[in-house]
Amino acid sequence: MDRLAGLEAPVITNATRVLRAVQSILDELSHSLGEVYHDDGCQLRLISPLADGADSLVAEAALELGYRLHVPMPSVADGVRVTMPDAVSLARFERLLAAAKNDGAVMEFDGSAPPEHDDFGVVGNAMIDQSDLIIAVWNGHHAKGRVGTGAVVASALHRGLPVVWISSHDPSRIELLTMRDGAVAKQRGLDGLRATLVPIITPPPVPKGPHHDARAAYVREKEVRGWRGIGWSLFAWLVTGKTPRWPALPPDYVAATRDDWRKGWKRAGVPESVVRHVEATALPHYAWADNLATYYANRYRSAFVTTFLMAPLAVLFAFLGYVCESSERSCPNLGVAAATAHHVYGALELAALIIICVVILRGWSQHWHGKWIAYRALAERLRQLVFLLPLGRSAPTGPAAPGAGGEGWVEWLYRAVVREAGLASATLEPEYLAHCRALLADCELDGQVGYQESTAHRMHHMHYRLNSLGTSFFGVALLCALVELFHADWWITMIAVALPALGAALHGIEGQGDFHGAEQRSLGMAATLKALLDEVRAMREPTSATIGDIAERAARAIDDERDDWRAAANRKPLIFPA
Repeated sequence: MDRLAGLEAPVITNATRVLRAVQSILDELSHSLGEVYHDDGCQLRLISPLADGADSLVAEAALELGYRLHVPMPSVADGVRVTMPDAVSLARFERLLAAAKNDGAVMEFDGSAPPEHDDFGVVGNAMIDQSDLIIAVWNGHHAKGRVGTGAVVASALHRGLPVVWISSHDPSRIELLTMRDGAVAKQRGLDGLRATLVPIITPPPVPKGPHHDARAAYVREKEVRGWRGIGWSLFAWLVTGKTPRWPALPPDYVAATRDDWRKGWKRAGVPESVVRHVEATALPHYAWADNLATYYANRYRSAFVTTFLMAPLAVLFAFLGYVCESSERSCPNLGVAAATAHHVYGALELAALIIICVVILRGWSQHWHGKWIAYRALAERLRQLVFLLPLGRSAPTGPAAPGAGGEGWVEWLYRAVVREAGLASATLEPEYLAHCRALLADCELDGQVGYQESTAHRMHHMHYRLNSLGTSFFGVALLCALVELFHADWWITMIAVALPALGAALHGIEGQGDFHGAEQRSLGMAATLKALLDEVRAMREPTSATIGDIAERAARAIDDERDDWRAAANRKPLIFPA
């Protein structure tokens, strides 16, 4: 915020007016959204570095209205103190800082950023990451660099955040700035504030068309335990010969995830206070989304494997029933045995077709495919907070960026979790940053590179074996057809009929699973993350700016791969094998 020149009183009056308007709107919305938010009232935060002038004055007004203060500090607090012009300003700063430490959060950034990452630029980015609305006391001049109020306003608008502009030259002038169709739209006064905040706070509407309310379904989900969707794991084991990942869900999602995450945190040496902050905010949401995504992935994959394999069985039973019927006509002395066998095979054929119908219709009615995609997309988004929150970062996104189809709620919920988490109280000194680097490099990037390479290897085996088996079955069927020219027998005909059907089923499974595409995406992702891993490990003296930028680049790379996967997966709904 710009410094003031004798206009403190009118600026604070109008800033208080803005803060009260936000408070009133959000209180109203929170009471009408009891199924979305906790019923303990609306908790409002002001994110401010407490610089002398408008920053401190607006923070003081917010504190009096019941807002909590989250303070991203440029450099250490002692460095900020020397910028205070007089004892009154210093006393106000000390009072506000104490309030933030007592009932909010204070993140002190390091002061060793290179010139292109000025302290106030890093703080400004942290402030934008944590905000849904920017209040700017500003002279309206465009920024000349990466720092200053003009830079913060420009960056916020670029990310889709609304800005309430209070002119530092004429404090009675209030304008609401938003980005529309690539241009800045200005609206005088606060009449448009409610319409601007509603889509940020409320879940996005369900799009028209064949979409169910996935967010409402997600909220209603129950914890699923034990072995579910085992068919996919068994099939993968039979095809590749490798020990599968058995789909045994833990009895307590949060406890199992906490145990897993704490191994990495302990190895990296992340301070306990930051660990508890992430555990209390991001971890429960991730654990829920991750385990539910695993459950629905196994149900979906087991469903299409089952239906595609039931199809050749139905063909086989139909053929055997025809053989029995032909034998009954040609050899009447077979009598009851042939007739009984004919009916048995007919019943088995019908049973196979019924199983196909039941599995497909159940998958459609319970939205296994759509839930798997949405929940996995959410889990991958939330997992990034493990290495972003300790640095005061979050993967850049608009307040409720639209997703594919009916999945806009994923971005909305991610933003809600970031909002709930807020800043962690930490001092980003060299030792702390070394822990963050270890967390990013050794626990996240290195683990993800290994996971992606393993996935690529597994998907390659699935793609290669299924194609090889399908082609082999076709070759055997062709050989049987040639043999039939010289020696006809029912079992040779059965092989010639059944194997092409089975080969087609395997090719159908390969196409539905998109194993080759998954292999290529995983190889590309492994190469991208490996380059970032090498960059992190090559750092001699990591700063919050440099390591934070790499963390955000890693998050964006994960998001890009997730979007590619989601686009491919959305094209593979459960279908009847044909």
